[in-house]
Amino acid sequence: MDAIGGDAGVFAVDNSIKIKATQTSVTVSQQGDAYPDMEVVQYRTNQAPRVIATDRMASSSGWDSAPFWGKKINKTWTDGKCVSGC
Repeated sequence: MDAIGGDAGVFAVDNSIKIKATQTSVTVSQQGDAYPDMEVVQYRTNQAPRVIATDRMASSSGWDSAPFWGKKINKTWTDGKCVSGC
């Protein structure tokens, strides 16, 4: 995901999101800026939606996407539970 966002409106938001689905689980990995919020929802036929991963941004200002001092993350969720980098 690449975008410009936040109050500053000047820094690029650089994140890599990977999703791996098997017949028994779904794993989501996110690396990059701690901005913006992220929510991954699985929609299945004839079943209620379920949240696979959710993460709150470190700050709503967008300064965490600054290239040199912004906060970086490396997190992994499996079936809605954060299992790494939490």
